[in-house]
Amino acid sequence: MVPTRFKAISGSDASESPKLRRLTEKHGILTYAGSNAAHIQNNVDVVVRSTAVPDDDVELATARKYGIPILSRSHFVPDLLEQSRIVAIAGTHGKTTTTGMAAVAAVCAQPSTTTVRAIVGGDVADFGSDTDGFFSNQDGDVNDGAAKPVAIVEADEYGGMFDLMSPHVAVITSVEWEHVDYYRTPESYHAAFDGFASRSRVLLACADDEGALAIARKHPNALLYGTSRDCVVGNGGGFHVDEEDRTLTFYSSSSSADDGILVANLDVPLPGRYNLLNGAAAVAANALLEMADEETTCTPSRSALAAADAACRRIATFRGVARRFELLTPSPLVLDDGATFEFVDDYAHHPTEIASALSAMREKFDETAYGIWVVVQAHTQTRLAAMHESFADALASGVPRGCWICVVETFRARDEGRLSHADGSTLDDSSELDARALVGRLQVLGCSSVTYASSVDDAITKVLDRVGTGGAAASTSTPRTAVLTLGAGDVTRVGRACVKRLQT
Repeated sequence: MVPTRFKAISGSDASESPKLRRLTEKHGILTYAGSNAAHIQNNVDVVVRSTAVPDDDVELATARKYGIPILSRSHFVPDLLEQSRIVAIAGTHGKTTTTGMAAVAAVCAQPSTTTVRAIVGGDVADFGSDTDGFFSNQDGDVNDGAAKPVAIVEADEYGGMFDLMSPHVAVITSVEWEHVDYYRTPESYHAAFDGFASRSRVLLACADDEGALAIARKHPNALLYGTSRDCVVGNGGGFHVDEEDRTLTFYSSSSSADDGILVANLDVPLPGRYNLLNGAAAVAANALLEMADEETTCTPSRSALAAADAACRRIATFRGVARRFELLTPSPLVLDDGATFEFVDDYAHHPTEIASALSAMREKFDETAYGIWVVVQAHTQTRLAAMHESFADALASGVPRGCWICVVETFRARDEGRLSHADGSTLDDSSELDARALVGRLQVLGCSSVTYASSVDDAITKVLDRVGTGGAAASTSTPRTAVLTLGAGDVTRVGRACVKRLQT
């Protein structure tokens, strides 16, 4: 999507990776591992920075020396998509999976001549193994006279990335205080979502989430989606999700509880109630793209219903997003002693997400037949310190009795010691409420089998040692074990390394 706009593109990341290599091999983009002043020449027109890059980075300093404009993602992405009909999907939890679902669905829901572009904060399996969260169903620029492109965009709140977006459809899956290193208070965090909602033509918010519902009630352009029909009907209308029948029904602002219009039958292949809601949001967003302003308060058009039906059929085969309850073992690993192991990796790094992932784990793996092990790593010390009790409660209440838990040393990201809050105040990431303290708190809450790992490599060793000493057979009456890794940091290496070792 970017190469068609510029004559030459280069970029750097902290270290070498397959993603960097793919940018060079697939798109001809010059990439560098590490930051170096030599990477920035004085003929560069613009530098785009990530929120993960500190202000004193040498490449940014060089750009300033040459007088090169430096744009954040919050400025660059809206400009990149200015000619598109934008569906921007935001939320504390669920935005990546919902964006992936909405994007693959849009390719089917839109006419084949319409360009559909997607920016997703994770690798979507349906896009292929080398897209890295970016996708377009058409090559090159949009032809004059063609329908306006559709852009399905994950709208990240961190660093104010969504602050300049004015989407056709804004989706808010949830609002719960997060990114405490940037948003100092819950009020400042909610205010950011309130601003995002105010810039949308249509707001679609989850009625099952208190924070999203509170935002929706402030905006007359809001429609809801959720499992409570009374809530949807009583708050301006929207889409009711029937958990038992798996149906999606639309209610206008003037509808009674008996006047709903069946939009689609939901068939979401991913486990967890939250994924049913993610799928409903993806279908509803595609329908809203085809609904004129006045239709959001009355009967959906035939094209809107057709788009919803096509979206729903496509989501039925959705293969998921990397690190979002990603099954690393398509079939169980069977060891020489007959014990079997399955590994799941999940990006959950907030207490609510951890609780949801553990619920999905127990839904997929019957605890009477499986022993469940959990390897968890907090992502940033500031988050762990601010939410320490909630982390412990989510783990202790979510795991089966006797579950083995390995707490890995906290992943530090975004150069925490040099960041400031959104209000400009200094960030203090020093705290005794660290990973070791979390182990102690879990023991107090009754978790009898908890251990600390000083690093990811240490965690890998501990998992493999437990496999070798018969920990699987000891944890259940049948020698079947399911291992879940939780976190947004490098804990993702644990499951992958263990699978590779056990396959040899």
